[in-house]
Amino acid sequence: MFDDFDLSGVDFDSVEDPEIVLKKRQEENIEFWHLLQVERGKIKEIHAYGELAGGVKEIGDGDSIFVSAKKLGEGSWQLSRELTDNWQKAFLLNYKAAKVTCVKRSDYEANHDFFLTVALSGCRFTLTETHVLHIAADAGVGSAGRDLAESTALNVVPGRKRSVSVTSKEGSILYHPMPAAALAHIALLEALSAISGKMTAGTNAVQIAQDVADVIRPLTASQDTVTKATKKLKESITGQVTEPSSIDDICIQFADAVSKKVVSVSTMVKGAFVVGIKGSNAWHYHALVNGVWAEILLG
Repeated sequence: MFDDFDLSGVDFDSVEDPEIVLKKRQEENIEFWHLLQVERGKIKEIHAYGELAGGVKEIGDGDSIFVSAKKLGEGSWQLSRELTDNWQKAFLLNYKAAKVTCVKRSDYEANHDFFLTVALSGCRFTLTETHVLHIAADAGVGSAGRDLAESTALNVVPGRKRSVSVTSKEGSILYHPMPAAALAHIALLEALSAISGKMTAGTNAVQIAQDVADVIRPLTASQDTVTKATKKLKESITGQVTEPSSIDDICIQFADAVSKKVVSVSTMVKGAFVVGIKGSNAWHYHALVNGVWAEILLG
């Protein structure tokens, strides 16, 4: 009745035990969420798989889901939605074409440890004191159109907020078409950090940091570029610090912090994701764009 099957070429020893496969997946999953909490810099790229790339139809603007993380290579991870509770619970801010998804932070921050968006591609993510929003690329024309869609969804013009836009257009917030531009963004933040609280009254610290970043933009992401930016920082703060003896320490802090990022931005990979992490006292939101992490702080 049945044909004979030739099994002589099958190596049964090479077939992995399903339990071993599952254990390996769960170990990788635990590793990812641990890294996300304590060593985000080791995560260079996040790939969204399935519904995490295109949105989940049945959950409205957002809801709890279970997520697994699979290691694709050094620094590269794939996130997938799972249907069983032996994976990581996270709150997902959903995506809807041509619409805005909007969720109150109080709906999830008390009973979740992690927050995710659907992968950003031409979209805007906005964080306010009370809400999170995902504005689809086609929800409004231009920045003004997105602002209108955002305020309409909130039913009010938001006060303190910070938005992250990821598009193919140069000038978008946190979009870095070249490694030097990414390093310039990092330099701006590190310069602000290094001089914070150390300048005389009336000093425009933001302008100083911007001038330092502008030195990097037309150059390459290299140690030589960091040296030139550090020289610019020293020139800019001389005569404007409260303690002149602190100038060298400020420059060393800046140079060390930016130098550590040269290799990572020089080998950047594309990808855009926003995550939220519950800390001991507060939630922290971060964007991973072009292989570089940046904290999303309310303006």
